[in-house]
Amino acid sequence: MKALYIGIYSNGTTSKMRADMLGRLLGDKYDYKVIDTDIPFFKASRLWRSVAFRFKTGPLTARINRFVKNNAREAQYELIWVDKSIRHSIIWSCRAICCKGFTLIIFNSYLRS
Repeated sequence: MKALYIGIYSNGTTSKMRADMLGRLLGDKYDYKVIDTDIPFFKASRLWRSVAFRFKTGPLTARINRFVKNNAREAQYELIWVDKSIRHSIIWSCRAICCKGFTLIIFNSYLRS
């Protein structure tokens, strides 16, 4: 079975800690892959980072979605973990890289009203 983590995977972040723990919990039962969304984020200008972070839109959001699709293209995943750092638009990318009957987990440590 194949599992995928989508989120920030930079040293010292709680997102990386969650990804590492998920990998340990899955053990040898899953072929586990991580897609680090910080890679396209840090290649963008500070202006586009700010727009993407505050408004969840703009060219950086589209670039991150393409990055995820391109890096997950070779496999069909039964389990996908989308970390809190990623927002709604990535869910549509997940639909394109999953097989039928997949489980999508969206981790969000807070709720907005």
